[in-house]
Amino acid sequence: MFLALIKKDLLLIRRYVVLLIVLNLSVPFIMTMNTSFVGPMGFFITVSATAYLVLIATGAKEMQYPRAASLLCAAPYSRRMMVLSKYVVIFLPYGFSCAAFWGMSLLKPQIGGMTPGMAVMGFLVLAVAVGIYMPLQFRFGYEKARYLIMAAYLVLVCGAPMIITAVSESVRTGAFQAFSGLFSGAAAVLEGTAPAALAVGLLAAGVAVLAVSVGASVAIYERIDLG
Repeated sequence: MFLALIKKDLLLIRRYVVLLIVLNLSVPFIMTMNTSFVGPMGFFITVSATAYLVLIATGAKEMQYPRAASLLCAAPYSRRMMVLSKYVVIFLPYGFSCAAFWGMSLLKPQIGGMTPGMAVMGFLVLAVAVGIYMPLQFRFGYEKARYLIMAAYLVLVCGAPMIITAVSESVRTGAFQAFSGLFSGAAAVLEGTAPAALAVGLLAAGVAVLAVSVGASVAIYERIDLG
């Protein structure tokens, strides 16, 4: 039954499959026209764009059929299974993005190759983004959640000068040392020179974030009246 739910969500985005393939193959190639080395940044852009497209596609389709969820609950599908299937569908394209980026790097060395560290960091970044977004979508609905994320992004952009000032202050107080070590560790993971324990720790952190997010989404969705 769980596989049937995953198939249902995949059918919602079937019209976007070609676009997803083109996106994953074209973004790294286009970036090589403007830079001699794409590297992790190109991979993160590809993964985030792919996940965003999947979220938008599934959310927009579900808005067209608001009674579909209540009909599924009337069938032998629990709300927990429905929530889990949505998380799985988001991360299936992530696996394709990893494979596509690796394949493109073989054809074009400027892309920089695909390392396990990049895959781990990409998983963690996506886990955090999806982990924040999905409970909001279940709580407020697709339309409101999209606007909330856009508002948060604008606040972050507008608050960038304050963040830079705070970082400058932290340099003088010595607090910058902790952040410097964190970024150095992340860079080591991306370069593949970090200990395996660090990469495993980051992977575990991503799984933990997703576990908390799934639990919150299930708790929210089980309280929603679908009638």
